[in-house]
Amino acid sequence: MKKDCIVFEPSDDPELGPHCDGDVKLESYRGVIDFMDIAEVNKMNLVNEKAIVSENAFIRDAYKYNLFVQIILTSVNGVTYE
Repeated sequence: MKKDCIVFEPSDDPELGPHCDGDVKLESYRGVIDFMDIAEVNKMNLVNEKAIVSENAFIRDAYKYNLFVQIILTSVNGVTYE
């Protein structure tokens, strides 16, 4: 996060999971969202199916949800949505 925008950079950390989803190469992805373009932000909890079947009680409790952040924008690349 910066003073005027949010920057999403791909990670090259192999511990964070696969970097390729089908034909989409995440290594080439970079996103920048200007704060002035954000109309709404929603946080949704999604059940983490791997964590709920874990034998470790800490993992079941601490990682029971995957968080999904939805950002509603007013414009993308200078094009305003109406």
